[in-house]
Amino acid sequence: MTSEPVEQPSARVQPDPLPMVRPAVQAAPIQPVVAAPAPTPPRPAPPVAASGPSAPARTVSAGSASTGDGPGTSPAARKAQQDYYAMIAAHLQRRKTYPPEARKARQQGIVTVRFTVARDGSVSAVSIKRSSGHELLDGATLDLMQRVAPLPRMPASMEKDSVTLSLPIEYSLRTE
Repeated sequence: MTSEPVEQPSARVQPDPLPMVRPAVQAAPIQPVVAAPAPTPPRPAPPVAASGPSAPARTVSAGSASTGDGPGTSPAARKAQQDYYAMIAAHLQRRKTYPPEARKARQQGIVTVRFTVARDGSVSAVSIKRSSGHELLDGATLDLMQRVAPLPRMPASMEKDSVTLSLPIEYSLRTE
């Protein structure tokens, strides 16, 4: 008895959308990699038996929506944070150098670099989060991060001691 194979429906994997090419003068909105979770409403604690050991009760103040590790809750503080991220992105784009060997080989792409900036502008924990697919461009991005350090200081409204960012660095033969 011959049986024909039954085609099973398979889960389709959606490819990542291609990055949108933007003009070099327009800075993309920058989001920090590490963000504080949004506050959640407190849940009522389950009743505790009197005979068993109990964990200390967690109290939540009704007026404390800020955790003290963000940019602040005011619109001006949030704008200062976004402006700082945009300034860092523009600073990196202005100072990048297109490797002549990569230009000659017509290599182009976007390297996403991840790094931590301390309050004083010092840079640490630099790594490539997403490769361009070209070693020359990835290496040029790591060299860029060494050359630009220290970065501009954080604004006073940013209450964190450091922030970790992931920023795209574009190498395009059309915009160079």
